[in-house]
Amino acid sequence: MFGIVLVAAIPLLPAVFSAAPDVRRLLPAVLLMAAAQQPVAGVVFAVGATLVIAQHAGLVALWQAFSLWLVTRFVTLTLRARSSQWLVTGAVRR
Repeated sequence: MFGIVLVAAIPLLPAVFSAAPDVRRLLPAVLLMAAAQQPVAGVVFAVGATLVIAQHAGLVALWQAFSLWLVTRFVTLTLRARSSQWLVTGAVRR
């Protein structure tokens, strides 16, 4: 709901935030991105609050497993990006 209100207010808000022409020019795009993030942000904050409150060990273990998966992906992708083997300069890998 807030995202819809924010989109509707985009024409009015740049003048409220700044008199600088550059800020007024860029602010509509920033506000549109902020409005688009609202549904995702709502879920993220709701789940985050649930995890803070949760004392159930199964839920904590699930999120620990998910975190381990993310760290593993981070490490493997970082190592891959640091090498040059993933670079393909033409249509055929040599």
